[in-house]
Parts: sequence; structure tokens; C-alpha cells
Amino acid sequence: MIAQMACDFIAANYADAAEGSVEVGIIENRDTPEANQRSDGMATVSTLCPAATVAGVVGGTPTITFGATAAENLLTAHPNIKVILAYNDAQGLGAAQTVAAMSTIDPATFAIFGADNTPDALAAIKAGDSVFRGTVRFGSDNLALDTYNLVKKMVMGEEFPVETLDPLTPITAANVQ
Repeated sequence: MIAQMACDFIAANYADAAEGSVEVGIIENRDTPEANQRSDGMATVSTLCPAATVAGVVGGTPTITFGATAAENLLTAHPNIKVILAYNDAQGLGAAQTVAAMSTIDPATFAIFGADNTPDALAAIKAGDSVFRGTVRFGSDNLALDTYNLVKKMVMGEEFPVETLDPLTPITAANVQ
């Protein structure tokens, strides 16, 4: 979903871009099997969006500080990057701080996407003045009720799903609340 949000941004802002001409940077994390899957998913951006090409990848801790440093490294090595995909909101918000400090980047033509639906990420998206443009929400609107209903089925001896996957929702300016 992080990669798809980037593709949507590229299609809207670089509609006439030649194949492989929009440079994308990735800030990943590979601490767990789940982190590997998310990082692998972000790397599909150039498959999902032919105009995109992955210019650079930096891996490390999922923190604001690391995100800021990683963005600086990516943009120093690849100054034409237009989109950064971040493993989580913390990395993405750190990257947004770095981009905001760079006078050479037009914020109207730049985007950062992350995941985890944190309050700070939602505030940045809502404000509309940040290059942090999207996050992924895990779970439903009422996770407590969902959990209660699942546990109730277990306790009552009713049939219940062995695996319950959280729904994923991309959050952008179009649907942020």
C-alpha cells in the first residue's frame, strides 16, 4: 500500500513521465520477518508504477532520527528523488523534516509515504503543508469491539477464524479524519 500511494502520487503529478524517470528512495527496516515483508512490498514501486525507478535504499532503525539521516543520505547521493517510501511513520516524519530544510526541493512536487497511522502522521497529512502525504492504518475503526467479538466466540465455543488479519487502509489527504 505504501508503494501504491506513491504510484498514485506519481500518476497525478508526473503523468507524462517517461518509464523509469521518477526517482524513488526507500528507507527500510529488516528487523523481523514482518519488517522484511513490508520492505519488500515498498520495493515493488517500480513494478506497480513503470514511471518510477528505485534510485537508492537505506536500511536502519524505525525512528525519526534515522529517517532524517537516511533522507539526507538518499538526497545527497540522488538529488533528483521525488518520492521517499518509509518503513514507518517515524522514519517518514524524520525524512519530511530533512526535506523541509532543503531549499532546493519544491514541496508541491515531492512526497513521502509511511505506515502505522500515528497521530503525528495524521496531523501532517491533515495540515496539508507537509511532504508527508500518506500512511497505512492497521485494523478497523473499532478494534476493541472486533477483539471482544472474537473472544466471545472463543469463550462461547462458537466457530471463529484461526487467523484474523487486520484490514489495511491507505490514509491520504483524500480520506484523513
